Amino acid sequence: MRGILARLRKGNFGVRTGSGTGVSLPGWLMMLAAMILTILLWSGELAVLSRMAYRLEELWQDRLSTYLEPTREREDLVFLGIDEASLSLSELDDGELAASPVLGMMAEPWPWDRRIYAEAIERLSEAGARLIILDIYFRGPSRDPEADRLLAEALDRHREKVVLAAQWAPQGEHQLLYGEPYDLLGRGRSGETTTGYVNFWKDDRDGMLRNAQYRISAGEANGVDRHREEPVYDSLAMAAGRKLGAVPPGDECRLRFAVGVENSQRTAGAAYAPRSIYTIFTEQQWRDLYDTGRFFEGKTVIIGPAAKLMHDEVSTPSGVLYGAQMHLQALGCMLEGSYWKAMPEWLEWVILLSMCLVGAALVYSIRNPIKVLGALMVVGLLFAMACALLASGSGLFPGILFGGVMGVIGLLMVTVSGEAAEFFIEQRTRARLHRQFRRSVSRDVADAMVRAPEGYYDAARGGRRLVAVLFSDVRDFTARSERMEPEALVRQLNEYFSGMVEAVFAAGGTIDKFIGDAVMASWGGLEDCGERAMARNALTAADRMRETLQELNRKWTAAGLERFEVGIGIHLGEAVVGEIGAAERSDFTAIGDAVNVASRVEGMTKMLGVPLLVTGRVAEALGEPEGLCFVGSFRVKGRQRGLDVYTRCEGASKEWDEAMAMVGRGEFAEAERVLQGLPEDHPLAETARFYRDRIARWNIMPPTDWDGTVTLETK
Repeated sequence: MRGILARLRKGNFGVRTGSGTGVSLPGWLMMLAAMILTILLWSGELAVLSRMAYRLEELWQDRLSTYLEPTREREDLVFLGIDEASLSLSELDDGELAASPVLGMMAEPWPWDRRIYAEAIERLSEAGARLIILDIYFRGPSRDPEADRLLAEALDRHREKVVLAAQWAPQGEHQLLYGEPYDLLGRGRSGETTTGYVNFWKDDRDGMLRNAQYRISAGEANGVDRHREEPVYDSLAMAAGRKLGAVPPGDECRLRFAVGVENSQRTAGAAYAPRSIYTIFTEQQWRDLYDTGRFFEGKTVIIGPAAKLMHDEVSTPSGVLYGAQMHLQALGCMLEGSYWKAMPEWLEWVILLSMCLVGAALVYSIRNPIKVLGALMVVGLLFAMACALLASGSGLFPGILFGGVMGVIGLLMVTVSGEAAEFFIEQRTRARLHRQFRRSVSRDVADAMVRAPEGYYDAARGGRRLVAVLFSDVRDFTARSERMEPEALVRQLNEYFSGMVEAVFAAGGTIDKFIGDAVMASWGGLEDCGERAMARNALTAADRMRETLQELNRKWTAAGLERFEVGIGIHLGEAVVGEIGAAERSDFTAIGDAVNVASRVEGMTKMLGVPLLVTGRVAEALGEPEGLCFVGSFRVKGRQRGLDVYTRCEGASKEWDEAMAMVGRGEFAEAERVLQGLPEDHPLAETARFYRDRIARWNIMPPTDWDGTVTLETK
């Protein structure tokens, strides 16, 4: 028992409780299993779970890619959009429409007359545009051959600064074929004008576009490996980049989107925002918006759809973009040489294993689960900040997109598994210790030890407390022990103690100790619950003990065993409460005046012939208790002050109260006449006999200085 208490004081349950460090063997094994599981997860061996982890990594990288040092929006890239305003021309009056033949053609239903594109090429070229990209796929001849001829002539004059759109188009159900634009000049590939495909390859998992496919072969477009001799085709952005002298990147690169602010949100849709194409054909806006064309000098201009009804939009991690905006994003990244690079595999391993080890270190070094949670949050935040710094232009690995989600998963899995293992081991150890404590100490003491060891130890150091103390004792137990077989007596006594203990526990009491056949219980030793509550609970326990004993007596009588009769005494007062004993053994107990008085009061039950006595302090704390009546004031041995004593007296008469008042006034003769008049079946008949015997002695030797208190010479 002493060793158990020492373990409690140190917070040592054989697991991680209290101060200090350490992890149990099952804890290490659980953390190792979590680390292996994380590695399998990262390696893709766990199917659905791995896909979920990759998805989290991807979403986190998407957020980082939007907020971490995006590619700058280049001022020399301009988007002239075929938007709703250009399709409807609702912002122009009839005079403005009549003043421009091109605007008159734009007022016709879509698709537009190809003269419009020829005029746009001419006007932008005259303004000094460096490159003109037509994000319009001319699949075949139009209904107006003259319009096709005029567009062909414009392309022929400015072929060095024009890029046309090609397209990978479906052929059958499962094949894509590369389609050049219609040969307007009859020379092949539209008169050798530079072309590039407009297709985008989205992520199959979420339809998001993250990468630019700058070059692709027919095999790759159809999902098979590229053959050595197979031709490779340029995207629209790649074709434009070659014209501008940009260094060709790899075939596929993750774009570092340029972003702007729109409605307080950072989005790539706000970068390279479309300008209505019709504005270059109105003289006022050509002058006011474009400085009579000087705005376009040295710039690359793309003409493409920018109306919702044309359904030329793609979803990216940084927002929804029109197709032409996406081409400009790819071209801008090429001109800036700005892409997100994949993390080296060795670095992924280092991060993953490092975070697993950090999790193990947290479990090893911090015992308090709340502190572990706090440390986990701090480490996770610092790790996220480190990933951002490493990916920034000033970091150690600029351009590498550090998602780090797998590292965080490893940290969480190792930490949580280690903590969970230690928690369950601790709970099992606590339960085992709890059962062990309950064999040695009172149930509530055991609960306090295991639930809050420090609180129990504070109480165990000792102090004065107001307590209610109950003593119960079996009558004539010594004689009974001589008559009965030891085995039978022990069985009966154990059954009796079990019933009494349950009655005390049911009333929230503490079993202080067993003294032979006596039981000492108390209330208020571990926590203060108020005088009234302590008195009421102690009296309730006494009543339950008597009821339990009646049931046991009926059972024992039927089995041919002798009945038990008990006396119970209760007192409320101050006592010294704490852990008392030797180095080898100690008990949590109460000592002092309150305990001595309760013991004396219990001894008086046999003298007065009643099963239960409580002191006046208990009756006072109860207020006006029903079923208690005054049976006298007594001066017990070793105590100078008198004690008012009460008992349960259902059915007591008015005559009894008169007799007690007469005794208190010293009117012994009158009291004797009243007591003799009580019936033999009166509940206090034995107490009345005690007083008649006392009065007979007082008649022979009257007491001097009578104060109403009966002095008892024996315990």
